[in-house]
Amino acid sequence: MKTRPLFAPALMLLAMAGSALGEYDFFDGAKCPGAGKKRKAGRLPAGYAYRLPTEAEWEYACRAGTTGPYNVEGDSDSADYLRSPGHIKTFANVESGSTEPVGQRKSNAWGLYNMYGNVYEWCLDWYGPYDTKPQMDPTGPAEGEKRVARGACLNGAAPFAPPGALMRGDSYSTIIPFLRSASRYQFDPEVYFYGILGFRVVLAPEVAAK
Repeated sequence: MKTRPLFAPALMLLAMAGSALGEYDFFDGAKCPGAGKKRKAGRLPAGYAYRLPTEAEWEYACRAGTTGPYNVEGDSDSADYLRSPGHIKTFANVESGSTEPVGQRKSNAWGLYNMYGNVYEWCLDWYGPYDTKPQMDPTGPAEGEKRVARGACLNGAAPFAPPGALMRGDSYSTIIPFLRSASRYQFDPEVYFYGILGFRVVLAPEVAAK
């Protein structure tokens, strides 16, 4: 990452049934509500735009300088503790069956809340295998069928759980892989409404629409 993306203060805008969000093109930053007015008023830096984060930006912001599986340190480094509900509930809303207001859990070092749990978060990239060569500020494949989402959700491991993992009500040990900073998911971008999908807006350098 060359630059640290600036996340809008609202952080989490949850999908709402029957609202204007259902008609909004999340993947076209040029159509971000209010962006045109801000640009005309000179309140947007040259070459910057409000848009979805790329997958690389999302993970960079999620990690906030950490290199472990989570962006929040625990009181203990033992594997049992790190998998325990007591630790997970300090930073993630999982298995609750409903969303909760942002900011109820522990934030990462950059003050970003709910990077894990609550809702999956759309990213700008098409879903596909990572490039095997080193990349600087990658933006994903040029085309695809599904878009990347990050962060896991209130239903725990669903819907992309490994064999044997259940949805709400399973043990926390099966949820662990889905809370990692590196975990990634895929969804059809044409989905109209899905209660476990949301998004964050970034103010970051413009990226060509794909």
